[in-house]
Amino acid sequence: MTTAMTCIVIAFGLIVATRLMLLNEQRSLGSVDNARPRRQWRRLKGRGARVLETYSDAREAFAPFAAAVWISQIG
Repeated sequence: MTTAMTCIVIAFGLIVATRLMLLNEQRSLGSVDNARPRRQWRRLKGRGARVLETYSDAREAFAPFAAAVWISQIG
């Protein structure tokens, strides 16, 4: 596996890791609300709110990052 592909896998791993951390923070509020998770996410404070922002940033940045890496490899 090339360095570029390794970077894409690591970036995806960051999404998975922050999602697991977010699930842990949701459990601290009681149970996980699968029907309306965003409503529950709005109640997160402190560390939970920071984890939510990190998860959102990782998801938003992944597609452009992966596309840029892929284009750099074929170009």
